[in-house]
Amino acid sequence: MMGRSTLLTQRIYTEQRCIPSPHDPFYFSHRTSGIPPSYFSYNITSWELNGLKNDVGLPLVNAKSMSVGRFPLFLEGPTRYLKTVTGDSDAVSSMYDKVKVSGLRDEELKMYYVSASLEGQSYDMGRMMAFTPGWLENQSIWSHMSYKYYLELLRGKLYDTFYSEMRGGGKFIAK
Repeated sequence: MMGRSTLLTQRIYTEQRCIPSPHDPFYFSHRTSGIPPSYFSYNITSWELNGLKNDVGLPLVNAKSMSVGRFPLFLEGPTRYLKTVTGDSDAVSSMYDKVKVSGLRDEELKMYYVSASLEGQSYDMGRMMAFTPGWLENQSIWSHMSYKYYLELLRGKLYDTFYSEMRGGGKFIAK
């Protein structure tokens, strides 16, 4: 049985409205800092009533078009991207340079935030908005997420960069 999102996606493609893939870093490289975003929102911008109703009697619609919204950066996006380009040291190095100067790095601690500032985001973003900056998902530093990122630097053969990072923010294990 197909879910509603699958049917919606098929409907959009059958009407030949191409929605760019949010997982394609090349699409976003021209529209952002070049760092792949992790989370998106999709807002239906036009629709038509289809005559059906849901279980509580509210009308259902067929989406005709959507817009893609991006949330602030999370370290998960570039970390997962680096997993896909481990054989390309130039791509790994380029992504490292972009992340280092982004809102994902705390220069004083020389460590990486799990997310950039979430200030001004809607509460529709989820539970992370309930926390003050620096607490849980809202612009805090999680060692395990940084270590995943450092591991991808190793896999990308950026050994000097890895050791430099470990001497800075990763110093919990490197002495």
